[in-house]
Amino acid sequence: MNNKIDAFDVLQEQVNYKFKDFPIAIFCDVFDAFVDNSFFCHWHEEVELAVVLHGTVEYLLNQVPYIVKEGNGIFIGPRVLHSAKQIVKGSVVFNILFPNRILSQMFYNFALHKYTSQTSDWFNRGCLLNKSVPEKNEILNSLKKIKESTLSNTCELIQAEAILHIWQYLPNLFTSFPVISPVSLSIREERMRNMILYIHDNYMYPITATSIAASANISRSECFRCFSIFGKTSPIDYLNTYRLHIAARKLLESSESVSNISNSCGFSSTSYFSKFFKNNYGVSPLAFRKQSGNIVHLNMNEG
Repeated sequence: MNNKIDAFDVLQEQVNYKFKDFPIAIFCDVFDAFVDNSFFCHWHEEVELAVVLHGTVEYLLNQVPYIVKEGNGIFIGPRVLHSAKQIVKGSVVFNILFPNRILSQMFYNFALHKYTSQTSDWFNRGCLLNKSVPEKNEILNSLKKIKESTLSNTCELIQAEAILHIWQYLPNLFTSFPVISPVSLSIREERMRNMILYIHDNYMYPITATSIAASANISRSECFRCFSIFGKTSPIDYLNTYRLHIAARKLLESSESVSNISNSCGFSSTSYFSKFFKNNYGVSPLAFRKQSGNIVHLNMNEG
């Protein structure tokens, strides 16, 4: 297998691939394991495709809501500001992320450039993948094949075949949509992207609302306004929630002490971190480490 399936991988702004020549990331969102059963506003340069395996999830893409029921999915284009929360308890979503250059990376074939050049239409766009629409159902079925392939010794071959099949249908998702010029993008959206990137790069330091606002060259009041509009939260609440997610991931993936994790995630003290963690997850950090393995790491035979 070339990928680790982890519920917290979605938080990475910069996606890491095991093989640079086959840049695809595969993971699951297990919403019961998230604070408030949701993940907060973020963005990335990659294309994201997702299918809901269990439950119902509400996505917010550039402030546009999408209700995605079990069996349906969603397309999230590069640089789309997006967040999600479960509507039905126990919701699980299977995701893949890949850059729009993936075909040329896989095959080093200039003849495929005409297909990758179409990806500019995907910039800053989202689309519901409804299984009742034949073309969109083809994408969903290929996602399910990628999910099943994670247990196969030939997973890379199966995944490459599925990506090629998906690519046949992606250009048609936005044929009736007007072209979006980068110039026409919301200034506030770009400010929000800059502030999110600043937080993700500096969460381990004692940053403030003032420094977050400064990263986008805006006032504190405009900073709070942006986070209220796009994230339904404040900049400091966003920062602390992100720190919690990173800490939870470290608890599950490493043997680091609670004090080291607290310090590396930017919390002022271990006691404050432990109290804040328990208030949000319902258990202490150590109890979370012991009890949460079965929740966070999804059995890929399910669904």
